[in-house]
Amino acid sequence: MSPERLLESMRGYFKGKMSAEALANLENESPRTYLKESLEVVDFIVHIEDEIGQEIDITEVGKELLSATFGQLAAEIHRRLVEGGVTESEPETAPA
Repeated sequence: MSPERLLESMRGYFKGKMSAEALANLENESPRTYLKESLEVVDFIVHIEDEIGQEIDITEVGKELLSATFGQLAAEIHRRLVEGGVTESEPETAPA
């Protein structure tokens, strides 16, 4: 899944929870601004996992969750998926 598709999934999570302007600019926003509680972080990551059909180790993207933008977080998740062998052309299905 491309970083752009990951960002769209992230926008889907926040739809109805933030303004249209904030959604449009999500790539430049900090996750810490909108994910203040640990349960919100877990819920957000589970949403992304459900969308892409792959598990995300929160500990591996923790730095980006704390100090990066959503755009950088999407790029890091994408990088880790590619390193894990997931390609753009593969169907995104949950492991059996």
